[in-house]
Amino acid sequence: MKKTILYFCSVILVLLTFIFIIITSKENEVTPLTEKSTYQNVNDIEGVFLTTKENTYPNNMKEITVEFHNDTNIEYIYGEPFYLEKFENNDWYKVPETPSEYPKAWTSIGYILSPNSKREDIIKLEWIYGNHFDGGKYRIVKDVIYSKKPGGYDTYYLSAEFYIK
Repeated sequence: MKKTILYFCSVILVLLTFIFIIITSKENEVTPLTEKSTYQNVNDIEGVFLTTKENTYPNNMKEITVEFHNDTNIEYIYGEPFYLEKFENNDWYKVPETPSEYPKAWTSIGYILSPNSKREDIIKLEWIYGNHFDGGKYRIVKDVIYSKKPGGYDTYYLSAEFYIK
């Protein structure tokens, strides 16, 4: 009788361990990159650029700090949206968003990037991309707008590259 109970408990323990391994491996599973970047022309405004505070981040980061630099006499505007991309096989690919029961939405706000200024922002990655990333070369892409006159504007894209270890 004691051997039967011991055997039953051992089987249950092995099954629970197996289930735990399956669940935790799914949490850290990285979705393959299949969609190429649509941002081929980036950083083409002379004197305006984007950098990351650190050159390398850990693979479980939740946020990244970027700094906008405007070394021109022109005012630009940018908003909340950002895009995360990874460099693989000599090309940039969009990092897929993590599945969610709710659609992702952005606050519609315009931040001013004044002439001859710097501005630092914290970009929260976790709510869109999760908090586990494969190592490699990545970039954040942000759009900036130059408002020429009422109703007229040009959109440019800035990117800042960094590594995940």
